[in-house]
Amino acid sequence: MIEPLDALTPHRAARDSLPPHDTHVWTAYCRLRSRFGVEFPLTSRAKAWQPKKCYALADVEPIYRFAHHTIDPLYVRGGLGHVLNDRLRLEFIYYAQFTRPSGGSLEYANNIFQVNIKISLAEGLLRRIHNPRAGD
Repeated sequence: MIEPLDALTPHRAARDSLPPHDTHVWTAYCRLRSRFGVEFPLTSRAKAWQPKKCYALADVEPIYRFAHHTIDPLYVRGGLGHVLNDRLRLEFIYYAQFTRPSGGSLEYANNIFQVNIKISLAEGLLRRIHNPRAGD
């Protein structure tokens, strides 16, 4: 078992409503979002997820649109994170977005850069998540 590695696979179903700019008539559509990713430390196992240590993250998020029976858009992400302390993490993430602008194949659409500040309200949460047997 690889304890310092954190695999992410949350799934979400969404029903969204958007107004087109030209008609102002709301259009509803359903989609399924699945995110497959991993976070891994850039240090030794003994120092993984400790304060002042860095980690990397990567994921892919295909969004299935039921109305079109296709994946549109597709996000591919990669980033670096830093554990500031047991309650605070800072992440810089790069997104590449792919869409189907003319209904054809997926095409690169744009870049997105994001900064996340993750705050834990419970002290020691990172230790319990990434090393659950530490309290035994």
